[in-house]
Amino acid sequence: MSSAFLNATTDDRTGLGVLVVDDEPVVLEQIGKALRRRGHEVSLAPSAETAARIIAERGDLGVVVSDIRMPGEDGLALARRINATDSRMRPEVVLITGHASVDDAAEAVRIGASDFIRKPLRSGEIANAVEAAMERVLARRRSFEAESDRLARIAEAEEEARRQRGEDPLTCIANRAALIERLLTPRRDACGLVLIDLDRFRRVNEAFGPRAADALLIETARRIQQAAGRGALTARFGDDEFAVLVEGEAAMTLPALAARLHGAVAQQLGGGDVRIFLTASVGYAASPVGDGAACLRGAEAAIRNARTRGGDRVASSDEARADGSLRRIELAGALRTALRGNDEVGLAYQPILRCSDGQLLGFEALVRFSDPAVGRCDPDELVPVAEHYGLMDALGRRILRDALAAIAAWRQEGLPFGRVAVNVSPTQLRAPDFAVDLCRMVSAAGLPASALCLEITETEALSEQALPTLTALREAGFGLAIDDFGVGHSSLARLRDLPATLVKLDRRFIERLPGTERDRAFFRGMIQLTAALGLTTVAEGVETPAQLQALREAGCDACQGYLLGAPMPSGDVGGFLRRGVPQA
Repeated sequence: MSSAFLNATTDDRTGLGVLVVDDEPVVLEQIGKALRRRGHEVSLAPSAETAARIIAERGDLGVVVSDIRMPGEDGLALARRINATDSRMRPEVVLITGHASVDDAAEAVRIGASDFIRKPLRSGEIANAVEAAMERVLARRRSFEAESDRLARIAEAEEEARRQRGEDPLTCIANRAALIERLLTPRRDACGLVLIDLDRFRRVNEAFGPRAADALLIETARRIQQAAGRGALTARFGDDEFAVLVEGEAAMTLPALAARLHGAVAQQLGGGDVRIFLTASVGYAASPVGDGAACLRGAEAAIRNARTRGGDRVASSDEARADGSLRRIELAGALRTALRGNDEVGLAYQPILRCSDGQLLGFEALVRFSDPAVGRCDPDELVPVAEHYGLMDALGRRILRDALAAIAAWRQEGLPFGRVAVNVSPTQLRAPDFAVDLCRMVSAAGLPASALCLEITETEALSEQALPTLTALREAGFGLAIDDFGVGHSSLARLRDLPATLVKLDRRFIERLPGTERDRAFFRGMIQLTAALGLTTVAEGVETPAQLQALREAGCDACQGYLLGAPMPSGDVGGFLRRGVPQA
């Protein structure tokens, strides 16, 4: 890394500022502080919409650092907007993501992002990426000002920017953008990818300082490149991650290459009282048909498998498939693609009945997802994947949109559907504008807020952070249900203060019914307690007449389950209602 990067002071040298865009205030301040320490003039924006206004008003921005996953317009959309402007004045874009996927990486390369960085963030990596991007901005602008033949200079500057984007400024090997571009290049021969993640690299920074850590990264890149041999593409994939891509016959010996790279990285650091032995987690995957995207998904799943088993080991994509890691990555990719279209993601509606007489009270909307590659996926598998890979906001919006459309259609037909319950994730609930956005969606559908009951997990409902949003939703007229009640760390005092209208008793309680007298007494006590707090109780997972009878004897208000009605597509609800609710 050059001394110019280390000592860059943007204000004095360039007059160009940096704009940081992230919806998380803590991350926003963290990045801003790191860049100001390097001498940059930094502006902050909490959303892509705010950033777009700032960019339109100012002509002195050299670099925009943006998170990819944000509510509303995301970082990729902002980057497209920036790169659609006049290339003479537009800033370079550095993207940040906590869940880098093949699709995100490919899109970042296609739209011309200068770089993209994965969380957890390191101040040195961010600053280096920004300063490299600033150098490209300066080179491009100088080319416009220095020569009369403007069009020729534009082409030259853009070509130079593309060349520089392919090289990591610290290690001088290929960077992640160059690797992704190569991975996605069509090929006929086999290819294989090895990912190398340095174990506990943070300890090196803490023990020896950032300069020594940078020197170690340079040395590690040299060792990996030497062990990979001629013909392999060696790249820096993250702050302390590296990658080796091989093609053709070399992909057939990938296990041996992975073991060789694992050994090449291992080394002892320091001396005296401070000694650290550096090891690495290594994951690899091959594709006989040259599918680079599949290699990346497989290698990422494999390296996650190696890390979760303690590190300092080599894992293959086959091992990752066996423990489910690869399926989760493939599921995330399939879900991301489906959310960009209108198919595959759907809702099924399960009836909710009054226990005492079987009268219909409403339906619960349950998400359904099926993909040819990953097969059918139940909500218990789908929702955690969506949360982990930053897809919950888009999935939640799809669910609400489709549920409101179904309710509006039933209402137009005059169907007595009652109230529809929709699950709301912690990600949605923590969004500052969720209540306002939901009210707008309901109003646009021509529906009252009372048509929806929002189901929230017990843990999230009991958090202090969620209370203002829950209160706003209750005041707007929505029903509020505490889902899976009884399996979390329940606080009766907090439950008393929540603006909830009902609780849904977890199916694990229902499975024990009719059970022993002790089981029934415990269940009666739960129902009496919630009734004393003015809350309606709904039992989930009712599958036998004996369970239903036990619920009636205990005084449970409502119930749902396959005994009373299976989940059905929205188009079948009309026929279900016209036939009449079956009596159990």
